[in-house]
Amino acid sequence: MSTAFQHLFNKTDVVEGGVYEEKTLAPLTLLRADIHVSVVQYCARIRVTFTYRNDLSSAANVIFVFPVEDEWTISGFQAQLAGRIVTGGIKQRPHLHKEFREGALAASLADKVNPGESVVTHVWFLTALEDHTTLNSPELSLVIPPTLLPKPVEQERTDWQKSFTLAQQKAMNKVLCISVECTMDELIDSAASANHKMLLKRDGTSASGVFEKEFGPNDCITLDTEFRLQLILKAAVDVMKVAVVKEIQPTDDAFTYALSIPIVPNVAKENNIVNTEVFFVVDCSGSMQGYTEVVERTVKLCLQGLPSTAKFNVVLFGDSVLMFDEAGAQQYTQDNLLWARAFVHHLKADMGGTDLYQALKAVYNSPITRGYCRQVFVISDSPVNKPCELMPMVMHASNYTRLFLFSTNPHPADKPALKTLANLSRGRTIFFDKGNVNTLTERMLNLLHDALQPALTNVTVTYKYENSGFNHFSQVESQEPPIQNTVPTLPLLFSGSKYVLYAFASDKMGHHPVVTLSAWIGDKHMSWNYHITDLTNARISNSEAGTPDDISVTHAFAAIERIRALTEFNTKSAITAQEKVEVVRLSCSFGIISPYTGYHTTTTYQNAGRRIPNGETDADRNEVALEYSYVLPRHERNTAKIDKVRPDVIVQRKSLKQEKDPDDIVLAKPKKQTTFEFCGDIVKYLIDLMCRSPTIDNVIFAQSALGNWEMGSAFSRAIDVPFHLLITSMPNIGEDTVVVVPSIIERDRQLEEDTRKAEELVAQQKREEHEKAIKRAEFQHKKQKRLREERMKLGDEDANAAEEQERRRAEEEAAKAQKAREREEKERREREKEAEKEKKKREAERRKLVKKLGEDAVRAQQQAELKRQQEEEERKRKEEEAAIKRQEDMRLMWEKQERTKYLQNIWATAIALAYLQLEYAAKQYEYHLAVQRALHWLQETQLVAVIDWPQQAAAFLRPILNHRHHLLQIESAAKAEAKERAQREIRDKIAAEEAARRQAEEEKQNQLEAEQRALREEQAAQDVYSSEEETVDSRRTALQQQREEELAAQQVDEEVEEEPAIAVEEGADEEQEEDAAEVDEHIEGEEGDEGEGEGDEGEVDEEEEHDDGSGEEEEE
Repeated sequence: MSTAFQHLFNKTDVVEGGVYEEKTLAPLTLLRADIHVSVVQYCARIRVTFTYRNDLSSAANVIFVFPVEDEWTISGFQAQLAGRIVTGGIKQRPHLHKEFREGALAASLADKVNPGESVVTHVWFLTALEDHTTLNSPELSLVIPPTLLPKPVEQERTDWQKSFTLAQQKAMNKVLCISVECTMDELIDSAASANHKMLLKRDGTSASGVFEKEFGPNDCITLDTEFRLQLILKAAVDVMKVAVVKEIQPTDDAFTYALSIPIVPNVAKENNIVNTEVFFVVDCSGSMQGYTEVVERTVKLCLQGLPSTAKFNVVLFGDSVLMFDEAGAQQYTQDNLLWARAFVHHLKADMGGTDLYQALKAVYNSPITRGYCRQVFVISDSPVNKPCELMPMVMHASNYTRLFLFSTNPHPADKPALKTLANLSRGRTIFFDKGNVNTLTERMLNLLHDALQPALTNVTVTYKYENSGFNHFSQVESQEPPIQNTVPTLPLLFSGSKYVLYAFASDKMGHHPVVTLSAWIGDKHMSWNYHITDLTNARISNSEAGTPDDISVTHAFAAIERIRALTEFNTKSAITAQEKVEVVRLSCSFGIISPYTGYHTTTTYQNAGRRIPNGETDADRNEVALEYSYVLPRHERNTAKIDKVRPDVIVQRKSLKQEKDPDDIVLAKPKKQTTFEFCGDIVKYLIDLMCRSPTIDNVIFAQSALGNWEMGSAFSRAIDVPFHLLITSMPNIGEDTVVVVPSIIERDRQLEEDTRKAEELVAQQKREEHEKAIKRAEFQHKKQKRLREERMKLGDEDANAAEEQERRRAEEEAAKAQKAREREEKERREREKEAEKEKKKREAERRKLVKKLGEDAVRAQQQAELKRQQEEEERKRKEEEAAIKRQEDMRLMWEKQERTKYLQNIWATAIALAYLQLEYAAKQYEYHLAVQRALHWLQETQLVAVIDWPQQAAAFLRPILNHRHHLLQIESAAKAEAKERAQREIRDKIAAEEAARRQAEEEKQNQLEAEQRALREEQAAQDVYSSEEETVDSRRTALQQQREEELAAQQVDEEVEEEPAIAVEEGADEEQEEDAAEVDEHIEGEEGDEGEGEGDEGEVDEEEEHDDGSGEEEEE
């Protein structure tokens, strides 16, 4: 797993499930989701199979992320991609527990997936069914949340997808399939899924069904609502029932059988007493202002509703604790009830701060009556303070105390801790907001009614054999069978509620064991027995097939309970070495992670003739980011912090006694940073890691604490050189070369130390025995001396009496010794008689066989038996020799691996020194400490040829770095050319835009000039029209005057010529009419020319000339 990936998914980010590209975290497309639910008894194993496809445009190194709920326990992981299978497994941690992000499994699959290729992942996890059992209605449920499926992400289709035909795309529908198989010991009355239409077929104690839904090629696979499986069983008749599961080939004989024992107490009416001490713990701190009236009313009503056989007490707390009676719970009498109601009367929120731990500590330290249980009802708005002390206290007292929390207006961040605190004692948590706090009374009374049931206290489950049974393993009747409960103590068991106990049994368990449940109800002791009649009817499981589906679910849940009981639920101050070995054995046997084991992946290749990428082997192990699901909070000292993402700055330290020494260096104190600078540094480092840039920080960060560089994928990524090139370039070291490997020396030293300690232990035992013998002899000597002194002090009669008493005691001891010798002699003679009788019996049987088969046949049979015994002895001898040889081969193989690893680390150190010298010669002050540590470590290797290795490493790295620099130069040149081309294009674009702007301005200027010219022409035309109107009027006036003059002349002529007066007058009238008509036509023509448009000046002049001509003609 890459460093960037570890840091990115380390308790800081919200992780969505799916398969992602390792650098950019781009998700792959989910094509199919198969969820198989296998319910056995009261627990379930769920196998989730996802099929992904790489729809990205290029090949990608992928990582897999799977969300893990708090109630889930991962039991298996497998991925199939690119011709290899990545399988998850449990391995003991070589280091202190490293804390990963809770709620997620993150694994690096470390291989390229080409576009269009598929990745298939399998995840197995275990979870317990939610129990809603009442006395007459056993009901179980299982919930699969929608967050199990990856979040839908819209993706752009790449070129290879576009090349598909429409028919092919339609054929690739996405599918969601959920299958369910249930196997119970009780009859299944009902099995259904309320939120999804699933038809479950029931067959007595089993049920099965399938839900399937198809999605379009462009749709995302989603689960709209949670999948809830509900099982209703027939009402239980027996208080206790035992189901036994057997492993055919267990990894450890101590775990051959696993027992699940569901216990549902059904207390008879004559024993139906409420043996409960009820404690009401009320928060009276200042933050409860406004809730005191409701709380007071609730407590008073609850006190009034207690049964007469119950006991009670009231505790008020803030930053101090005040109890109604510090002696403990009081009997329910009328006087005590009145005093308790007066104690909570006029309740006030005036007790300062809130300290829930001190209040519960006072309650848990109060004495409790034998046969009674304690139920604590807490009303507070306080969060869980001091969780490291409070939660273990509640958990360790769960066998006699149950806790109920009523939290008013809690902060969302405090709710998980409050729920965990109540669940540790099998209690409940109820939250109230400001709007529904008035319902506190009703809900608390209902819960009190349900909680006040007869309880089994001091519960024990023991095992024995029936008196009529025969244990053929031990040859002794009524011996205790080899069965061990997974938990040391059982919690409180209430009438009608169910509890499932798990246990392990070895392969030496005989037939007909009896399970006995013992408990107290008040002052009455009760017990129930269950007879396991025949182990041959036990369910069979075979885990040798290698998949988590083959491991018994009962065995796995028993292992989970046992691991939790030995680690975080352990009541001892520290876990012992034997318990730690058992935890590791359970974890590795059943694939359950523990605080002392980690989850690792093993990669195997399907094609034997493949080329291994990056120098990886057939079994590459990588740690998976999977956190053991803790219930109790941990102290900081019990976990290891994540490695620093950035090394501290190295500076020189000034010596007070001498001048500055370049080799004397320390880590500088970090300088103060603002939040913005700190976040900026983190973002920069994350970007560097995701881009895999070979910075000096990455190189120095890859150095181990011992001063050397460990050869591995992290180191190869740090210097950006393929791993297989580093391996193949290592100098050849012959097998005959002496290499001092520190791990082998440490192993030999440890063996010598163990041998020395064993010899010292034997010598110590001998010395102790010798000292004991000396002390016994001294004691006898002192005793005899004291007796002699006492005899000397006594008189003659007393001395004689003492001597007579001593003589009688000696005679009695001699008689006892004689009887013992006679008894031994008699037993010896009886054994000899039995041996003689057996010999005679065998001789008689032999004579019968000789008589029946003949001497030769019997002799041949005896020889065959002798030969078989010899062959058996020879086989055992060969097995012992083979075991010794295997151990020797394993030792040699381990030494060879350690030698190879040590040489690889030496070569990696030389490579790192050469790399730093070639790449970062100008930054010596930054890696000075790393170089000094590396040189010092190289000198301690005591390898002669190591002096020349840095020069060889430099010769090896120089062409690679030169090639890289050449590629970087080409890339930079290409980038510069692209930049220049882009700038040139931008300049051309700017020039084109400037030309277009100028052209637009010119066109606009021309348009303005044309508009101005048109306006001038229009003004000129208007001026011409007005002048033409003036000319016509003047001409008409002149014609009218001329006509008047002509008329006047005609009148003069009439006076001269009187005779033709009538004729002349008529001719004048006609001429006058014709002249008037011509004038009107001329005026109308000019007006028509002006209506059609503006004429030019030439036309006007011609009209004027025409008018003048016509006028002249008229005058003529």
